[in-house]
Amino acid sequence: MLNTRIVSLLLAAASLWAAPVWSNTYPLPPADSRLIGALEDYIVQPGDHLELVGKHTRTGFLALLEANPGVDPYLPTPGTRLTLPTQMLLPDVPREGIVINLPELRLYYFPKGKQEVMVLPIGIGDIGRETPEMTTTVIAKNPNPTWVPGPMVRKSWLEQKGIDLPAVVPPGPDNPHG
Repeated sequence: MLNTRIVSLLLAAASLWAAPVWSNTYPLPPADSRLIGALEDYIVQPGDHLELVGKHTRTGFLALLEANPGVDPYLPTPGTRLTLPTQMLLPDVPREGIVINLPELRLYYFPKGKQEVMVLPIGIGDIGRETPEMTTTVIAKNPNPTWVPGPMVRKSWLEQKGIDLPAVVPPGPDNPHG
């Protein structure tokens, strides 16, 4: 059975047809540079929390925490100026295909024939489970897939989160596959 982190990473990679909605896109720097993007600011609004800010700005929660030490992630003070970590170094790898940088919790996608990179925040699953490192190839994309959570996944969600997953999850916003 596949590790849930592997499945999450493969799903993120396979769902790149939706990448423009969920990713930040940057022009590629010259070959002798790895620096992309620029730091941006965000002013906390009433009712904001860092997870919501991350969702709206397509920025990873942990990256926001790291860039804004001392800010309460759940009750930030309205009016607080946050730094969005939207400037980064590209991994020192060939600029092609999909590159997943686990320590950064980022997926980099270099579209063929374009001078740009799409950057997506990713999650790697449960703490304490090892994520194998490997080179993979996406062989097919299935838009709007149905998700059939296996018995171990359903049991885990019920025990850990109190959520009784249905046997079949149709395409849509409640489906982690799309």
